[in-house]
Amino acid sequence: IIDSQFVNEYCLEIYDAKGMKIFASLHAEQQTNINLDLSGYPEGMYFIKLFSGDLLYNRKILIQ
Repeated sequence: IIDSQFVNEYCLEIYDAKGMKIFASLHAEQQTNINLDLSGYPEGMYFIKLFSGDLLYNRKILIQ
């Protein structure tokens, strides 16, 4: 869902529509693509935050 060049480690967080953190993961390997299986989550709006060094990516997704 996010296609970019990451440097060193990155942190991935997922929040529900109420702002509650429902997932967090820290990775130390360099990756260019991240795939998430969100099929176990109920329908609704979610926010994905990805931190890598000085970079911050925000994405809004809708599970239907």
